[in-house]
Amino acid sequence: MKMILINIFFLFLLAGCTNYISRYTFDYNRMDAPEMEYNSNSEIYAGYKHSFEDNITKLYLDCDPYRIGIYIINKTDYPLRILWDSVKVFSEYNPNIPITITHSNKSQDDIEIPDSSSSEYSKMIQLLKLRKEDSIYVIKPTIILPNETLMDEIIPAKNDYWLPYELNDKEILKSKAEEVVGKVIQTQLPIKIENEVKNYIFKFTVKDYQILKKG
Repeated sequence: MKMILINIFFLFLLAGCTNYISRYTFDYNRMDAPEMEYNSNSEIYAGYKHSFEDNITKLYLDCDPYRIGIYIINKTDYPLRILWDSVKVFSEYNPNIPITITHSNKSQDDIEIPDSSSSEYSKMIQLLKLRKEDSIYVIKPTIILPNETLMDEIIPAKNDYWLPYELNDKEILKSKAEEVVGKVIQTQLPIKIENEVKNYIFKFTVKDYQILKKG
């Protein structure tokens, strides 16, 4: 009898620890540059489902409640700079709460110079020189050298979510997820080329959701 009670106790304990997460699908729209080509399918590149392209960059993009993933190809003969100081995210889920953001790719903050015989040596020297020119920025921009690529994530600095994401109460999470269908997440991604700054503005409209058991 004691073993039965212990087993029942552990079952209740495990049930109380179960977490549920929301998975969302989105409609994506470019807002500021209709000449930019847009493409969408189940998997365009490395898991990304959406791509945008103009004469400066090709940009693969995805949105999750906890991050916005980007993969950028510099198509020009000039370095591109992502101006992190001016990146902005707005969510209609919490319209009155400002979202402070950071990014996950910090590799440029501590660059190790490879051996001078390495094929990467000249790229690193060029990158260091450009970084020195950008030292006035509080949050240093990320530099993408000509014809190079970058993968990064825009993430909330305070471990917040753009949308309701994880709860241990399935019905409450479902109710919250239903409320955000049709809501918009807007991202402003400023990219500098030479002396011009282009603000790439995207909006992601929540199309549908699923509630899944975590793990």
